[in-house]
Amino acid sequence: MTLRTRAVCPRGATLIISEVGPAHGRPVLLSPPLDIGLRALQPVMEGLASRGYRVFAGDHRGQGTNAVKRGHLDITLTGMTADAMSVIDGLGLRKPHVVGQGLGGLVALALAAWRPDLIASATAIAASAEADDHRETSASILDDLRGCRLPVLALSGAGERPTPHHISGAAVAAVPGGRQVTNVALGQLDVLIEHLEEQFAIADHASGDATDG
Repeated sequence: MTLRTRAVCPRGATLIISEVGPAHGRPVLLSPPLDIGLRALQPVMEGLASRGYRVFAGDHRGQGTNAVKRGHLDITLTGMTADAMSVIDGLGLRKPHVVGQGLGGLVALALAAWRPDLIASATAIAASAEADDHRETSASILDDLRGCRLPVLALSGAGERPTPHHISGAAVAAVPGGRQVTNVALGQLDVLIEHLEEQFAIADHASGDATDG
């Protein structure tokens, strides 16, 4: 499967975004965990592409291949979400489904809370990583989600450490359009992708939008 790369340059950074899958597939944007980076979601990227989705993903600024100019290292949840908005706009993505893991899961939730007009759905996978370092911002996300009916899903695996209440799966499920699925075998790619495809189908059915990206 051919991997293509494109560059987006928001606020002093150069973000290299990888793209895989058919050019007319339904767009999906992946937001990786901050500590591991893009390699954590490469199997998901390839699995979704093999099912016909057009998948975009890249490391956050300061990670991997994404260079940062001096003075522009903005590793905050707000800054990372702004970068994701720039990627959606810069690549001309029309209503992508957004899937994030770890802190990337909080980015997906933040997009749903702050710019629901930009995306079709948000899925947070094990969104407990680094939560304590971004408590004030992440606590506000659920408040903002309560005014939004965008389909939002929280996925968590068995044996994960307890998630702070303000970003727990139960808290996500309590907002309009929210759902949670617990004890997911996150290491079983087919099972994980089945949950993602179910989420995408729910969102596209609700909006009547299953068009190409």
